[in-house]
Amino acid sequence: MNVVNEHIKYQDNFLDNNLIESISAKLHNSLSPWYMQKSLERHDGLFWYCSLKETEEDNGKGIENKLFAEEVKMLEKTVPREIIRIYVNGQSVNQHGDFHDDDGDETILIGLNKEMAPALGGATEFLLDNNVSYLIYPMYNRAIFFNAKLIHRALPSSHPFRLTLALKTIK
Repeated sequence: MNVVNEHIKYQDNFLDNNLIESISAKLHNSLSPWYMQKSLERHDGLFWYCSLKETEEDNGKGIENKLFAEEVKMLEKTVPREIIRIYVNGQSVNQHGDFHDDDGDETILIGLNKEMAPALGGATEFLLDNNVSYLIYPMYNRAIFFNAKLIHRALPSSHPFRLTLALKTIK
């Protein structure tokens, strides 16, 4: 585990290879439901969103995507805390994210693009004290763990479709 500060850590090769491959394959399946969504209602930026697991509080839906039922079970065994939501963020070319915080206590973002490289952009930007920002690139199977109340956003990428798996957890 690489520690950036008390609020941000990251680990490469976090998920079992079969698990991440299965999630990636199903995301490219025509049955995967993708929607446009905002981080917060007051923000303008939209991003692509595919739910794997939601709770009743999420838009009042209480959806669990049956296509990913086995992967959700495996993720729940992998992460040693309660997961309240699991979804995939998608960003098309040059799509900007808005600064926001998250629900829960800790967020885990996992890169899903094998061909992702820093030269393509697409980093997660964290806004730290004194308006200093810190960037971490969503390399394939890199998990970024951070305090959910830390202000962050996804930066634009030149990759055709930047994908990150998001797990919202409580301790």
